[in-house]
Amino acid sequence: MQVHRYEAKQTLFAINHWKSGLAADIGIGNSTGKTRDWTFAANASQFETKRLRVLVRLK
Repeated sequence: MQVHRYEAKQTLFAINHWKSGLAADIGIGNSTGKTRDWTFAANASQFETKRLRVLVRLK
């Protein structure tokens, strides 16, 4: 799952390869690695705590 500001070429956050466990890709903002969207970063093990909360405001 990735959320981007397309016009600004900016990754807001990304979570890739969910089933890979500690080898999943997690990032906020643009990655400085091979890809801007954290694909192939395999960096989930670098995070002690991982929690995604999605809040939705209905108008």
